[in-house]
Amino acid sequence: MIKNTLILLLISLTLSCNSGIKNKNEKLKHNSNSDTIIKEQAPQDTTKEETVVVVDNGNIAIISSSCIDTIFRTNTNGLKYRFIEQNNGKTPEIGDILSLDIEYFTEHDSLLFSSYDVPDNFRLRLEKPAHPGSIEEAFMMMHKGDSAIFKVNAYNFYRYSRKLVNIPEFIKPNELIVFFIRLKEIQHSETYEEEKYLREAEIREEEISMINRFLISEDLTSKELQAGIHLIILEEGKGTKLKAGDLVKFHYEVSFLDGLVFDNTYDSGMPLIFELGSKQLIPGLEIALSHLHVGDKAKIIIPFALAYGSESKGPIPPYSTLVFDVEIISANA
Repeated sequence: MIKNTLILLLISLTLSCNSGIKNKNEKLKHNSNSDTIIKEQAPQDTTKEETVVVVDNGNIAIISSSCIDTIFRTNTNGLKYRFIEQNNGKTPEIGDILSLDIEYFTEHDSLLFSSYDVPDNFRLRLEKPAHPGSIEEAFMMMHKGDSAIFKVNAYNFYRYSRKLVNIPEFIKPNELIVFFIRLKEIQHSETYEEEKYLREAEIREEEISMINRFLISEDLTSKELQAGIHLIILEEGKGTKLKAGDLVKFHYEVSFLDGLVFDNTYDSGMPLIFELGSKQLIPGLEIALSHLHVGDKAKIIIPFALAYGSESKGPIPPYSTLVFDVEIISANA
């Protein structure tokens, strides 16, 4: 084992700066507590001619340290940064779509978010910097293929970048959030939207076929509403028809087309109450409910475009068709 390790180290010494990071998981190894912070205006030699071997979850990553900063710098807006791998080429512009591997932590290494937990390729649209030293500024410093660590004021991140009114209680004054980012791809907004449109057109065709197979297999006759919503009345009620402005109380159970139930109100015994027309629910559900009466029991099939679209939401993957079984209990104007 020692012999093999020595051979690996000898081989690693021959690697050039262009080798960058080689790791089959391609995750960034971090230890924020050991990083030194300096000002950008104080130039120093930030490299060492040696090779570092990093063990990350049992995998070996080889980093030629002549390619990387070993200390943090601070830009004129107070953004602290350290590049792990740098490349030439374009940097993103506001409005571009970025494909990223991203994780961020408290300064005490508590994980707050990881894109590795997202089932699909993680993307976001680059917005205008929300405050000086923002995470948007960090994205604009990177080239395709770069890996870097950034430290951003936690309060500003949640208040201005995330646009949260209520800041998490664990955030303390002047606390920093540590971001580990690999920028994988930069797409111009128009190119991305065109590719997305073509991809979603194919998904919609497949979705129509899947809904039809579902209706046949369940022996259901539906009324098709606008934009591909299907409504099946299971039991007719005798109450008034629901209308915009009504405070509606109803039970629901929601599943995917394969029958997997992931949420319901029956277990808690607490029906959902909402104002019809207030856009509190996904669009497809509001549209379907507006066709029902108090006392109705119905099944509603909602295409992904009128549910959560290309976004994931908790247990709901992108492009999911949803099936709601609902029971209208009451409606008060």
